[in-house]
Amino acid sequence: CYDELGCLETGGAFFDEIRRPFVLTPHDRDMIKVQYLLYTRDKPEATMPCWNSSLETVRDSPFNASRPTKFIVHGYLDTVYFGAWMTEMKDAYLKNADMNVFIVDWSGGNGPAYETTVVNARIAGAEIAFLVRKLEVAFGANASTMHIIGHSLGAHVAGYAGHNITRLGRITALDPAEPFFEGMPQEVRVDRSDADFVDVIHTDSHPYLSKIGVSEGMGMEEAVGHVDFYPNGGQIMPGCDLPNRWLSMISEGFIKAQGLPTGSCRDRALSEATKHDREPGTGAGCKPGTQESRWRP
Repeated sequence: CYDELGCLETGGAFFDEIRRPFVLTPHDRDMIKVQYLLYTRDKPEATMPCWNSSLETVRDSPFNASRPTKFIVHGYLDTVYFGAWMTEMKDAYLKNADMNVFIVDWSGGNGPAYETTVVNARIAGAEIAFLVRKLEVAFGANASTMHIIGHSLGAHVAGYAGHNITRLGRITALDPAEPFFEGMPQEVRVDRSDADFVDVIHTDSHPYLSKIGVSEGMGMEEAVGHVDFYPNGGQIMPGCDLPNRWLSMISEGFIKAQGLPTGSCRDRALSEATKHDREPGTGAGCKPGTQESRWRP
């Protein structure tokens, strides 16, 4: 058990002989030390309580409950100090609107052993939920105005947070990690039950292990949200030289509502996929010979 975070089950749904063949206990909170960097237009430099801050410290922060709130969460082996994508996403959000943007750093618990990081993700999610409860007490914040964006293991951190938050507004899962999550029960992974709206973008959904045992993809293929997007089929991203393609889709596409090239059918993949009148499982109307993008409700 973990003080204010409560107790975490280590067996049961969290064990599977094939999909999740281990039982590990997460690290202590003071080892993981989840930190929150809060940015606002008024206070563009990082401010906010670090790990396990008091309610008084939270009250002294520039958080404003009248503004929407974003949480940006990294994944395995990533950190706020090396992952420039989080800063770029934060800047894009603040350029677009006046809001509270938290960058969540849980690098104290996300490596090097992947299995240990998988179980530590549960602590990171519980810590975010604990902060949200403090914001509710200190400012009268409403969780329905909050949006957690998580990449890879960070997507499951977002799910664990949402599981412990009453009526979280939204989760955006960017390539949620496949190993030890694909095919597991909903309480083990990010799921549509974790927020009022859960959208998922799959861009690396090749099976983790191919038929010959070679690692091909790290992202889930399973549809787990209210809507799951598979740009260019969700596996191969033409012209994607860096693993930050989904960052462009979020910071430029979703924030500004402008379609970006998300596959071979460059101008229409994202914009068409987000139309309300799309037919389930269909593509973006690409030209003959190009790979369609698809989505699943």
